[in-house]
Amino acid sequence: MGVVELNDLTFAASCYLSRSSESIGCFGGYGNFIASNWRYELNLKKLRWEKMPEYGIVPWKRTETTYFSDTIKDHFYIFGGRGNQSGKEREQVQGLKNFNGIYYHLGDLWRFDHQSNRWSCLFDVQSWAQPNVNNGIFHTGIGLPVLLSGSATGSAGEAQFHIWEGEEGKVPRTLPNQGERIAMYRCWSLLQEPESRDMWVFADEGVFAVTLRKN
Repeated sequence: MGVVELNDLTFAASCYLSRSSESIGCFGGYGNFIASNWRYELNLKKLRWEKMPEYGIVPWKRTETTYFSDTIKDHFYIFGGRGNQSGKEREQVQGLKNFNGIYYHLGDLWRFDHQSNRWSCLFDVQSWAQPNVNNGIFHTGIGLPVLLSGSATGSAGEAQFHIWEGEEGKVPRTLPNQGERIAMYRCWSLLQEPESRDMWVFADEGVFAVTLRKN
């Protein structure tokens, strides 16, 4: 295929697949001592990454964000990550918490629409007091994003799922655990079976199957 030319800000970026443009892309990342909120897609003819246009508001610059895709509509979601508005290291922001000496834990949820090239802020930076989200998924059974938390700073915490119920500005609702309770430090991957729609959690502590039940 040849050599693909990469930009300088792809370290710890989040990658996505767009059905409308039939391309792969990446968002955010870190390089040259600054975080990014740029979005790149791979031009297969030129074999290089190209910066894509944005319209309206955009998320703060960040790295290590949680990414998941809406398999029903041509959307993708990002949750949190580490960063700030400027992307510069060690820049502190009055009123924000969870500063790790370089960046803040952001804790916000955004949706990107590939058709309109626009972002929507579903809830804002640190508006939800749940900094320990490990992963997320678009659950096809309920048609909504589901977030998974577990790790506490330096130690494992009880794994819990949270559902964002579709209203902008409202934070997710924590779902009660039924059955086995799991102390989880890090979730490496969160997948969903197409037929049963059960979720599979691949964590440091093992592999777990989870079923969402209606109340």
